[in-house]
Amino acid sequence: MCDARVAMPSDDEPLRATPPMSHRTGTRAWRAWGAPLAVSGLSLATVRLLGAGVHARAAAGLDLTVQRQVLAHQAPLVQRLAFLVTVAGGITAMRVLAALAAALLWRRAGWRSGACLVAAPFLAELLCDATKRGYARARPLGLGQGVDPTWAYPSAHAAVSAATCAMIAYACRREGLLTPTRALALALGVPALVGASRILLNVHWTTDVVGGWFTGLAVSALLIAGLRYDADRPMTGLRHGRS
Repeated sequence: MCDARVAMPSDDEPLRATPPMSHRTGTRAWRAWGAPLAVSGLSLATVRLLGAGVHARAAAGLDLTVQRQVLAHQAPLVQRLAFLVTVAGGITAMRVLAALAAALLWRRAGWRSGACLVAAPFLAELLCDATKRGYARARPLGLGQGVDPTWAYPSAHAAVSAATCAMIAYACRREGLLTPTRALALALGVPALVGASRILLNVHWTTDVVGGWFTGLAVSALLIAGLRYDADRPMTGLRHGRS
């Protein structure tokens, strides 16, 4: 019969310290929340870079070229479809969509995820409003309908739809409710349609929409970084529920 014995360290042999959990998981944690944080920073830098081009009128050539093509190929059906998309993907609609998603995912994903879902469209709109005042860019004249009196750059419709859909896609993918392909289609497809509708209706320049997309990406990536950072913190008695 085999006598299995556990070797015990002698009094003279120093004990080997186990590396702290924070050291062992530091790299993984950085990949988890550092990557979206970097995406958020790069997105904000892109918004600023585009804004500098807008201020210097360096993007006027692109904007005017796209506008001429849009106005030269107008069709009543396209206009009606663009109007439906811009209403369905508008700021109010995105707030409602975010609230519904938060209500449905609250128990499953946790209150932190629900709070971030609700906050996404509001934060994107606030960031857009602050940026608009900084550049004070006039809008195109539309197609004969009334044009929003606010400034043009960046597009709030594009920003809010991008932030909201990215957060919903992330939460649903994390909970296994969407495949990666469908989550990507939601995060990219809806904002693309909303942004295109703003250009087709001639209420935004192309660079307004691109700046709006990056504004929404900055907001959603920052919220995702916060969720992942919170999830990587050590559990304490004061912290309950999932993020």
